[in-house]
Amino acid sequence: MGDAKRGLSLLDEAGAAALSGRVSLWMCGIGLCSVIMGYMHQADYHRAGQWVDEFTRWCQRYGSYCFPALCRLHRGEVMALRGELSEAAKVVAEARDQLAVAGPYAEGDAYRVLGEIHLARGEYSAAEDAFKKAHQLGWSPAPGLAELFVARGKLDQAKATLLRALDEPSWTDGQRRSLLLSTLAQVAARAGDLDGARDALERLDLVPALPIGTQGEAERARAEIALSEQRGADAIAHLKRAVQCFLEARLPLRAAKTRMSIAEFLVDSGDNAGADLELSAAEAAFRGIDATPFLDECRRLRDRLGADGTTAQ
Repeated sequence: MGDAKRGLSLLDEAGAAALSGRVSLWMCGIGLCSVIMGYMHQADYHRAGQWVDEFTRWCQRYGSYCFPALCRLHRGEVMALRGELSEAAKVVAEARDQLAVAGPYAEGDAYRVLGEIHLARGEYSAAEDAFKKAHQLGWSPAPGLAELFVARGKLDQAKATLLRALDEPSWTDGQRRSLLLSTLAQVAARAGDLDGARDALERLDLVPALPIGTQGEAERARAEIALSEQRGADAIAHLKRAVQCFLEARLPLRAAKTRMSIAEFLVDSGDNAGADLELSAAEAAFRGIDATPFLDECRRLRDRLGADGTTAQ
């Protein structure tokens, strides 16, 4: 019905009731799983992560209960967003194998999450295979597939993927509308379609209680628009606000990628000291997940800095 704020409030009430011990263990598990899924689909990863932590403690308290496959999948996705990619890949793969038997309706979602994990590690071929498998199983691979197209420089295909998901939404596309719009705004701006980017941001501004992580994506889109209009200072300000949003939402990889964008701009503008700070923070995050392609990008940027902080010749 579009009243996401009220719906999420009711989910919180349901989760609190489940944790109070007034329902059976099985119903409690289903309830907490639904709460996590609701927040994940709204791209409120910070709140989803808080409920995952509560669910994990609850499962540890009741040793006879184990994560059902769908709950395991949600837990793995939150772990991936927090940067725990290797462990997340194992958890999601286990969930995928279980879902193939116990819940085939959600098996495609497991492939979608695996695709995003591969994408986060720069493993583009594996990400493409996973996204295609998700689609084959009836699950939308957006916005991950669009982000893969962007990584490969195929902006038109990325834009078409996002517009299709918004214009002809599946159930999950409808749930992920705010994330699709913020991604579309970035892609459109990068492709030079500033009117399309502004339109996506205007539609995004109508979303009530926009999650902090999605606010960060919107700031990245505003930075892309500013860069296209040669407003460098505004672009940097938007990117720095995006970093703060991502850190607050506990999305370290998105923060690291944003820091790379800041570093590249600062190198181009001659602020090597500032670029070094941003690169150092990004490198620390990427080392934690063994993201070799992104570390290679950091090294290429660092090659443009001299050992004494001057631009490499």
